[in-house]
Amino acid sequence: MWKNSLKSIVFLGLQMTSLVAFAGDWVGIEVPDPTSSSAGETFYVDPDLTRRGRTPVINTLRNYRERSGRGHASDSMVCEFNCNHRLIRAVSGAFYSEPMGKGKEERWNARTPWVRPAPGTALERVLNYACMHWDDTPDDSEQ
Repeated sequence: MWKNSLKSIVFLGLQMTSLVAFAGDWVGIEVPDPTSSSAGETFYVDPDLTRRGRTPVINTLRNYRERSGRGHASDSMVCEFNCNHRLIRAVSGAFYSEPMGKGKEERWNARTPWVRPAPGTALERVLNYACMHWDDTPDDSEQ
C-alpha cells in the first residue's frame, strides 16, 4: 500500500512539473516592418488567454533593443482587448533590469487609455494574436 501511495505522489509531482514548464512557454510575435518603432525588439505573449467579463486579457513580455534611459532591458504587461473596435490597453505591468522579465522589478498598476495600434507594429500583432485566439463564448458565470 505504501509503495502505491509513493508512486501516486511521484506521478502527481511529475505531472505538476510538466504543467509549470508548459505555463512558462511564450509565443514569439514577429514584427515584419523593419521601419516600425518596435523593430529590433522581441515580443512574446502568454498563449493562455483569460477574460475579464467578456474582455480578452493576455500577458505580454518585451525585450528592448537597447536599455532604456532608466536601465530597463524588458517589460511585461497585462493587456485588455476590444476586438470589435481593434483597441488595446494595458492594465498593469512591470519593468525589469534584465531581458525576459528577469532582474530588478519595478511594478506599475494603472489602466492606460484604449488605443488603436498603428499598422505593422508589435502592438497590432499582439492585438491580432489575442483576437484570433479569443473565444468570445460567454463562460458559465455570464449565463
